[in-house]
Amino acid sequence: MALSIAVTARKLFSLAEKITTGKLNLANYITIALSGSASTSQIEDRAVTSAKVENFGAFFEGTDSGTANAHAVAITSGLAAPVQGTMLCYQVNATNTSGTVNVTVTASPGGAWAARPIRETLGVDLQPGRLLAGQYVLLRWDVTNSYLQLLSVSPEPPSRYLTATGSANAFVLTGGTTTGFPSIYSYSNMGGRPVYAKANFDVTGATTVNIDGLGAKALRKQGNTALESGDIVTSQIFGFIYDATLDVFLLITPVVPASARVVTSVRQTVLSGPVDSNGHPVLLTYSGQAVTLKATTSDPLVVVLAAGFDVSGAVDYVHRLTADAASAWTIPTSNATYYLFVDRDSSTGAITYGYTTSQPSYVNDDAASISSGAHTFLINRMKMYLGDGAAAAEKQRVFLGEALVSGSVITSVTSYMFKGEFQSPTDTAISALASNQAFTDSHKLGLMPASMECVLVAQGSTLNYVAGDEVDVQGITNSSYAYRYDHTWKSLTQLGWNYIAATYGAPYIVNKTSMGAPSAISAAGDFKVRFRASRGW
Repeated sequence: MALSIAVTARKLFSLAEKITTGKLNLANYITIALSGSASTSQIEDRAVTSAKVENFGAFFEGTDSGTANAHAVAITSGLAAPVQGTMLCYQVNATNTSGTVNVTVTASPGGAWAARPIRETLGVDLQPGRLLAGQYVLLRWDVTNSYLQLLSVSPEPPSRYLTATGSANAFVLTGGTTTGFPSIYSYSNMGGRPVYAKANFDVTGATTVNIDGLGAKALRKQGNTALESGDIVTSQIFGFIYDATLDVFLLITPVVPASARVVTSVRQTVLSGPVDSNGHPVLLTYSGQAVTLKATTSDPLVVVLAAGFDVSGAVDYVHRLTADAASAWTIPTSNATYYLFVDRDSSTGAITYGYTTSQPSYVNDDAASISSGAHTFLINRMKMYLGDGAAAAEKQRVFLGEALVSGSVITSVTSYMFKGEFQSPTDTAISALASNQAFTDSHKLGLMPASMECVLVAQGSTLNYVAGDEVDVQGITNSSYAYRYDHTWKSLTQLGWNYIAATYGAPYIVNKTSMGAPSAISAAGDFKVRFRASRGW
């Protein structure tokens, strides 16, 4: 006799009947009536059969006691072989070292299953290290293709983080047990999985990577473009994948931009770079007619290029150079002063170098000169323009210095001051208090300074001043305590102070701690002359 179940509703609705809350509550109550009987075998038969697995699926959790590429899993099941829908889960006993991993299952009481391979989606072989010891895997039997498809791994295999050595744009990466990550046995089996490392040097150009001695491959960016100086810097974490079609490694982490938009305190200038013993820039060297732009890893050249304003404020781009740009400029032999600049392409960000024999002008104005070859920087707009005879086009361009050609050869180069600020590299001695003297210094700003000052720097204790104290030369008087009319001046290249002793006599200054009358400077060696200048923006 069969077991029957009858279900009776307490409330049925007709098509036009009005529905109320009370009626709905009645509908929730039903009557269930059981009749007949069922055998024990019908109720308690929990045996797993092929028919049941195919109709309803079956999940088995087992224990792996096998080796790296031959898993041996024990389960409790009556199945003598897997059928469509069989799911198998177990913890991996040993990390695989081959693309082919076979699984042998011992089912109790069903018996041993023949060894069957594990495959990725679409039947792709595993890569070495895909299944790590201690991970749990979930497999499903694919009866059509006769393999166990890998559905998931938990936790997912980590991206490899390898130790980086090497130098001179040739990274050498090492994996294996010493790093806690499996070695890479073949580039072709990396399967798109990323590798990460911390750079141990600054990249200065085209770069290669060699992993576990498998051979050097080019490390490229932006769809197979060679790396450039500064793309990767020391201590930066960089990641890449292997592209089997291109046979190269492709960066998946951002490069350190050679020029990127930033916010800086000073715009349209050189921020830092190599210096001499006085702290003055040494950006340029020359050999023959070739001028090199200097930079090192420890003393990088940093240039900020102004490009106006937008809704977010100032638009500036910084270019960072960590190695020499050898022969950045090749200067003609025609006698002239050549003004050297770095240029940034506003579309691509590419950096190039150029020169002009027309000195650029820096003005507050509403329009730039359209004269052919004229460079005009509008301070109020923070933009550089280049005239072509008909119009003036915007440029992202900063002038770094000058090269002087005389007698058809370069005779000197001048590096412009950082941040548009100048101070005399050395102070100038006053030769004699009773003699007229003209003091000058080259400010190396590349433009007319907005402000300047000339000061006397105390060399020791005199009139209660101590070494290093400064007195503005405009405060000097004559013996009658009257203004002397010594004057300072400035030009596009120089600063000056004309000291007129023959007319006004010995210089007098106010005693540092006295509110009384000025006192004469007693000796020429008591003070030296120092200049400062600023572009003012």
